[in-house]
Amino acid sequence: MDTEQQRFSDMKRRVYKIALPVLAFSLGLSQFLTVHEGWLLTLNLILLVGMLFAWLLLSTKLHLRVIEWFLLTLAVIYLLAMVIHGIYTQMLGQGAFSLGDFIIWLPLVSLQMFLLFDRMPALIANLVLFAVLLVPAMPAFSRLEPEQAESLVLFYAGIAVYTSLAYFLQQLYRRRAEQNAMLRFAYTDALTGIANRHRIDSWLRKKGELGEQTGQLFSVIYFDLDHFKDVNDLYGHKTGDDVLWQLAQVIRKELGKGDLFGRWGGSSSS
Repeated sequence: MDTEQQRFSDMKRRVYKIALPVLAFSLGLSQFLTVHEGWLLTLNLILLVGMLFAWLLLSTKLHLRVIEWFLLTLAVIYLLAMVIHGIYTQMLGQGAFSLGDFIIWLPLVSLQMFLLFDRMPALIANLVLFAVLLVPAMPAFSRLEPEQAESLVLFYAGIAVYTSLAYFLQQLYRRRAEQNAMLRFAYTDALTGIANRHRIDSWLRKKGELGEQTGQLFSVIYFDLDHFKDVNDLYGHKTGDDVLWQLAQVIRKELGKGDLFGRWGGSSSS
């Protein structure tokens, strides 16, 4: 389980390393093409610098969850400030019919919550975000024009849709990950971490079918550890297990490209 969690964490770190520069470039390009002044300019620059800073932190040994919390806090503050600006400055002050282009970032925030938390806590966190973003709109809703009110309703409906989509996508991902883990366990020798007899049988069957179709030859090297029972009797089964594990690691390091290695059973390998 720890290995699976570490693999998932490493995958998220790689995704962040690719996604953050892309998002920072998009925000910087938007800032260049659209003239922002005052606190709005400051807010966008803080978000831009924050994403770049988080990207640099990804290359350090800092725990990934700390970086994710930093990004999530930054994103929530940004969304809340932009909602307030969109309602009271753009809609009520300038007569605009929409909150602004910042809403394109909303799905990323919902998705990040499901990457950071388990399914139910992430759902609760999204509901809290919905409530936090809804509070500024409640006093102003009666003062909005019908077109503005419709745009605002669609914005909050979008939050619900993104949350539902992320919820079910995480559920599908979890089931797929569990299936893959069960498949790995079914074909992996628990003691040595190499392929077990079921996997070797599968390899032999595929190699045989390929040989019948193409005439391609393959060879099998089978070896056994003589007198291995004496190791267990003299030093104990724990030491015997360690010997098998270390032997498996030594052989794995010597495998060439396309070579396959597994444990047939007992002290035998092929």
